[in-house]
Amino acid sequence: MRKNINILVFILIVALAIFVLGCQSETGDKPQADPEERLVIAPVAQPDPLTDPDELENILQVAYTPQIQETAYLTYLTEAFVTRVIDGDTIEISTGERVRFIGVDAPEMGFHGGTYEAGATEATEFVRNLIEGQTVWLEADGSDKDRFDRLRRYVWLQLPTDPQDEQQIRRYQLNALLLYHGHAEILVIGSPRNEALFRQLVH
Repeated sequence: MRKNINILVFILIVALAIFVLGCQSETGDKPQADPEERLVIAPVAQPDPLTDPDELENILQVAYTPQIQETAYLTYLTEAFVTRVIDGDTIEISTGERVRFIGVDAPEMGFHGGTYEAGATEATEFVRNLIEGQTVWLEADGSDKDRFDRLRRYVWLQLPTDPQDEQQIRRYQLNALLLYHGHAEILVIGSPRNEALFRQLVH
């Protein structure tokens, strides 16, 4: 009986040893990960602005935001269509309103029994040739209207990028052009922003 027990114990020990060796063999055959490979991080794909419309729109918005902010003050210039030139310093626009040019006084045509003043025809024709039937941009400064209910405005032949830039005033503002070409005199009502420049333009 004891002999049989010893044989059984021996068999169990051998079986246990075989099992342990088998487990170690499987563990030893399994490839180990390279420590350096575990640290590699795949790069994140970046959107291409040439193929991704949303990304392109974001880039353009960022690029143009400073320009939009710099020229935001131009929103108070209003576009108008000139239907009739009344005289050298007054026009009528498509809304039916009349516009009186700020800071200048052209010779009178003598309407309604008034006295015709020398140079009135030349001043009127100068303005007519430039803007009648054309689109202009109107800029307010000071009082919105005069005592005759006419809009008081600077009149721009071209939309300025900076209405306070002297070179653009000399080239594109009709009020300044009238003075420079001798078709009007300075008329100061209140404190027009361009008064100092206007005085330089008078011959």
